[in-house]
Amino acid sequence: DRLALTIAVGAACSVLPFFGLTTLFALVVGIWLRLNQPILQTVNYLLGFVQLALILVYVRAGEWLWRAEPVPLSIPTLATAFRDDPWAFLERFGWTGVHAATAWILSVPVIVAALYYPLRPVMRRLAKRRTVAAARVIKAFQVREDFAPRLCAGGKVAPVNQLQLEGAPEGFHGGIIV
Repeated sequence: DRLALTIAVGAACSVLPFFGLTTLFALVVGIWLRLNQPILQTVNYLLGFVQLALILVYVRAGEWLWRAEPVPLSIPTLATAFRDDPWAFLERFGWTGVHAATAWILSVPVIVAALYYPLRPVMRRLAKRRTVAAARVIKAFQVREDFAPRLCAGGKVAPVNQLQLEGAPEGFHGGIIV
């Protein structure tokens, strides 16, 4: 369930309609929700092109929600204006950002739900399949009495070199399972 939530939240964070903020935003949200950061950032990276495609959609949707006059703009215009003078950019496009943020905030629950609920059973099946496959690798092992029972519960250990691996002898090298 956590993996499905991580992917869904990562997708929602990755379409934040502001250049250069998605990585930091995903980091903060991931820490807050205790999500898997590598997966969260990978989803964020993979959906970068979707962010670019949706910025104008969020701006127009926000303008419609706020009943504001459409501001003529394009992605290159925004990038150039911000690079030339960030303060002038904020004065000129500040409300446009508020409009886009409003539309994005309203879309987040829809994005998360649309991804989380279909992904949850898929991830559960994958986790179950992986657990069963891992359980079949160790076929048997011998238990020996430990000479120092204080070191482990019950005073019994299974020496690593006594494991019998099923279908994976190449995974056992010199007492180390790889």
